[in-house]
Amino acid sequence: MRFLGILWSPEIIELTTQNFGTTIRSHRHLLVNFYSPKCKYCKQFEPEYEKVAYALRKREPPVPVAKINATVEGTIAAEQGIDRYPTVKLFKTTIAIRYDGPKDATHLLQWLEKRIPN
Repeated sequence: MRFLGILWSPEIIELTTQNFGTTIRSHRHLLVNFYSPKCKYCKQFEPEYEKVAYALRKREPPVPVAKINATVEGTIAAEQGIDRYPTVKLFKTTIAIRYDGPKDATHLLQWLEKRIPN
């Protein structure tokens, strides 16, 4: 992806049934996007989520960012109460906080700043 003329990789972790639990437990904070590849809103949100991933990677300490295809990993989506796409949740150890604000990088980062201490 090209952002401000710079080529960068947001390093977003792809979660599955096999690594979901261990990944959640192994991070103090983890941002997760539950998406469907056929959802037009998910496609629109993807570049915004990549901007968030880039910003969180530059933070001290860095906050890892992940995504999970909720249509393939339906069991996890059901366990997490996912009823629409995209749904973003911040996991603080094993406690999940759902983000219900506008799906853009600016608003999501502002929301995260209130929930993740420096």
